[in-house]
Amino acid sequence: MGNCCKKRSPINKNNKDYKNVEEESSYQVNKKQEDTLEVKDNQSNDSGIAAEMNFQKDTDAIKIGLENIGATCYMNATLQCLSNTKSLNNYFLNKYIYNKNAENKRLSNEFCIVIKNLWNKKRKGKAYAPNKFKETISQMNSLFEGVQANDSKDLINFLLEQMHEELNVKNNKEENNYSITVNMQLDQNQLYEYFLQNYKKNFNSIISDSFYGFSQTEIVCQNCRKVKYNYDIFSFIEFPLEQVNIYFGKTVYQVNYQMQQPDIDIKECFTFHQKGELMTKDNAMYCDICNITCDSFYVSKIYKPSKYLILILNRGKGNIYQCNVKFPEILDLKDYIVNKNYNTMFDLYAVICHFGPSSMGGHFIAYCRNAINDKWYCYNDSSVTLCKDKNYLNGVPYILFYQEIEVA
Repeated sequence: MGNCCKKRSPINKNNKDYKNVEEESSYQVNKKQEDTLEVKDNQSNDSGIAAEMNFQKDTDAIKIGLENIGATCYMNATLQCLSNTKSLNNYFLNKYIYNKNAENKRLSNEFCIVIKNLWNKKRKGKAYAPNKFKETISQMNSLFEGVQANDSKDLINFLLEQMHEELNVKNNKEENNYSITVNMQLDQNQLYEYFLQNYKKNFNSIISDSFYGFSQTEIVCQNCRKVKYNYDIFSFIEFPLEQVNIYFGKTVYQVNYQMQQPDIDIKECFTFHQKGELMTKDNAMYCDICNITCDSFYVSKIYKPSKYLILILNRGKGNIYQCNVKFPEILDLKDYIVNKNYNTMFDLYAVICHFGPSSMGGHFIAYCRNAINDKWYCYNDSSVTLCKDKNYLNGVPYILFYQEIEVA
């Protein structure tokens, strides 16, 4: 599935949305208080969950922040974006069946509790401290142990993979070869349909339905010129920004005696993503037509986009690659999707920004379009403020979230 990436950009303390990581609201949730908001024992339906949590869905969309419980801004920003993903919001508020004794759904249970609290009118807008959720991800993945700074990208990758495993209702592990390779003599649509049927045997969850797209890899043997296709799954797309600028021949320039990196347009990132490369020498591939290792031209393209598209802007490790990225609210991908039968129009609904001098420091905030009232808010740990202008288009973007625009 999709590759991962790293972090973002220098702290600008003049940014009105930036607040110190240690900022806390006056509302504190201790362990005993938090437990009273959690689902208890086995519940077989959503009404049981609501009763145990004294839950009322916040139809007025009162905004609830998340307490920073020790360098958890990366986690808080991620949770707010996923909470405002409409398919997840609807599923975990209205359809998910909580079972406290189901060890095979530990993460999904805790995620459900967070979502219920973020949309619980009974909280009266008071921030929630996700202590149990943090404890759970720390136990399940050592990457998130302790109070060291972490990366929203790594958390997104972990959450999507783990919750899919927990929620997948057609997990036929004996038939999980969902990548297929065939030659070009067969009809491309038939090849895809074969892949799709194989995929459906193994992937059926709210996660796969929302976030999994399909890529098509073309491998052209430079000896016999035969083309093979390989279909695979991705859950997000990563763009290495420095490589994108190098590919387009852009160089640094000087402004007021300071060196600046050239701007990048998100469409340039997609062009770079499918440029392809010649695989030679140690990277040459075996051709079963020629029966030898041959130079090959390799290119990967989007065949079917996911309903919710996650784009990661990789600014590198160490010193963050500082450049502005221009991205639209409405994204048209018709030039970058192989199968034109799928929807190519996407609408921006969330942005994670990073402020900081290195890949393992700084601060994360999220801008999200509220899943109920469609207004944009800045989620900065416990603080939630209405965006009166389009701040979300002018920050330092690290992760972009787009949703498919459904055709009437």
